[in-house]
Amino acid sequence: MSITLPNERMLIVALGLCLSVLGIFALLSETSQRRPVGAIDTDRLAAIASNTDRPGLSTASQLGFLFECRRAMTSIVGRAQPSSLRDEVSRSCLNSALEMTTRSPTFSVAWLTAAVAAVQLRDWPAFERSIEKSYITGANEQWVAELRVDLVSDHRDRLDEALLSAHRADLILLLSHDRGRQFLADRYVALTAFRDEIDTILPSLDESVSRRFLNLAERREVRRQRQIDAQTR
Repeated sequence: MSITLPNERMLIVALGLCLSVLGIFALLSETSQRRPVGAIDTDRLAAIASNTDRPGLSTASQLGFLFECRRAMTSIVGRAQPSSLRDEVSRSCLNSALEMTTRSPTFSVAWLTAAVAAVQLRDWPAFERSIEKSYITGANEQWVAELRVDLVSDHRDRLDEALLSAHRADLILLLSHDRGRQFLADRYVALTAFRDEIDTILPSLDESVSRRFLNLAERREVRRQRQIDAQTR
């Protein structure tokens, strides 16, 4: 029969109280950092720029913050702000994203957000490092690959051979799945350079995969032409 000494009891009680306090702190932190998903306004931009807007501890809170950062940097409202505020927002988002990767080195979308911020700041070495890490840590994440393709397609001239190969792997991943083909089809019919890039990849894929994508792109092109014709009548 074991006997718990008074000092041991006090230690257990103190430890329990500490854990309770930490739990309450974490809950309050998460609650205070919850934000509705929606349009970015100038108040939110100012909060991000001043670094007073911090994500909570959970992955959901951090993802919400990263997506908000992306909207802050790339939305019409964000782009319409003075260059000084845009730079402050981008710098804050870059630092916050890199802080997350320090705690979670495999957090691919945080690396990607850092790459987006680096583009806004024209910090090309930071862009190259961050996008490389996103490729490495999120090679098989389709939704992250979609975001990377959108970013990289406008900055292919900044990619070395290794990064171009990783970009090509993203395109192959997306072409190999229905969701990815849906994502690529509209860009394929609308953007000549993008279409040329995809056309160099299609012959290397299984014929049935290539055919499914081309059939989808053809339907999208027909729909696009009908929309253009309707607008010009």
